[in-house]
Amino acid sequence: MLKWLCLAAVIAAAPVTAAQAALPPDAQNSDDLDAMIAFVHENPTVLRTLRVIDVENLSVHWGEDCTAYFGRNAKENAEPMPGPLPPLVFDHATCPID
Repeated sequence: MLKWLCLAAVIAAAPVTAAQAALPPDAQNSDDLDAMIAFVHENPTVLRTLRVIDVENLSVHWGEDCTAYFGRNAKENAEPMPGPLPPLVFDHATCPID
């Protein structure tokens, strides 16, 4: 009987464990930083005049007053689910990009 109670407890806890699958903040920041650094490397003017990579605000600042903003593509008609966020992608910039 005790064996069945232990098995039932493990099965009952399984969905809770699966629901906690989001990336920890340091791993998410690392992925976001990688995406922003890739953007900088792909754009010579940005690389040459880079001032700040802002992970908190998901932006890259270069030149005199230029900023590139990044965001995440939301899945249409999808309910919020636990797990990692969608990848960070370039959204728009305040200045022309090469």
